[in-house]
Amino acid sequence: MANPEHWKLLGTPGWNEWRVKNSNVTPDLTGADLAGMDLSGKDLKRADLTRADLSRATIAGTDFTRATLRHTKWEGVSGPGAIFEHCDLDFLDFSKAFFAGGRFRSASLQSCVLAGTDFAGADLSFTRLEGADLSGANLAGAVLKDVNFRGIKLANAHFDGADLSRAVFE
Repeated sequence: MANPEHWKLLGTPGWNEWRVKNSNVTPDLTGADLAGMDLSGKDLKRADLTRADLSRATIAGTDFTRATLRHTKWEGVSGPGAIFEHCDLDFLDFSKAFFAGGRFRSASLQSCVLAGTDFAGADLSFTRLEGADLSGANLAGAVLKDVNFRGIKLANAHFDGADLSRAVFE
């Protein structure tokens, strides 16, 4: 269960300032119902969001770097420019999510459902995608350096203008 103080504070404009003043505190938002909330620009680095519901949330520019996101719900999420660097996102369903311009460097998205997800212009360098389903995903202009695409479902995925330096497809 989420820490009630953290959950209440998250919905205020003072959240990021509180994070700066309390940098040693790991925000506990386990099981929090964040569905439909506007969390744009929030600092959620290293936060524990295990089992949180982020369905239909707006997370534009939100920083989830190294956050714990196991068993989270993401239906209909909109996160242009959201940051998921060094996150373990394995087995999550991000179908049709909007992550244009997002940063997923060194994240693990193994066995994720990413069908129809919009990653236009996103940075997915060094991302682990083993077993993922990227069918119909938009990866136009995305940076996909050093990504291994072996065994990944890519039917109808769009790679127009993507940077595939050192990517493996065989």
